[in-house]
Amino acid sequence: MFKHAIAMPDTPVAEHGRNESDAGQAATQSGLLAQVVSRSEYPSGIVVGILADAGDAAGICVDVQGYGRVAVSHALVPVGAGDRGRAVAVSVASGAPNANVLLGFVWTPGEPAHASTPTVQADGQRVVIEAEHEMELRCGESAIVLTADGRIYLRGNYVTSHASATQRILGGSVHVN
Repeated sequence: MFKHAIAMPDTPVAEHGRNESDAGQAATQSGLLAQVVSRSEYPSGIVVGILADAGDAAGICVDVQGYGRVAVSHALVPVGAGDRGRAVAVSVASGAPNANVLLGFVWTPGEPAHASTPTVQADGQRVVIEAEHEMELRCGESAIVLTADGRIYLRGNYVTSHASATQRILGGSVHVN
């Protein structure tokens, strides 16, 4: 037994650290232990952390300061191995790790946008989509590819060009068949 006893509220302590009612103290301690164990030290709400694992056998995991590694079961944005180390926002359901959702990546104004994110601008009359190296528009076996060096590739089983007025084909040299 302990040399000194810790007095519980409304529990008298006897001489030499022995409780007058050992059964009552055990029940009180058991109740306190149950409260401490049931209390969640797991975050809840939206937290910001660093992406630790993405897409491998471990799944998606985020390191959250003060809580350690948080498992994520769903993501609203594509996440790959190249994203490790990036800051992310996670919606965390307290006590329900299977409901954690990665909301997206944290971006600080002034930093360049991530290379895989195209820039889209729309003013109601015109839409501009920009990519740093290459942009591809694909549907089935057809594709239009635009590259940064100025090349445009049209791929498809059948390509039809139709003009109701004059159709011009201009180039340094034009090859037909």
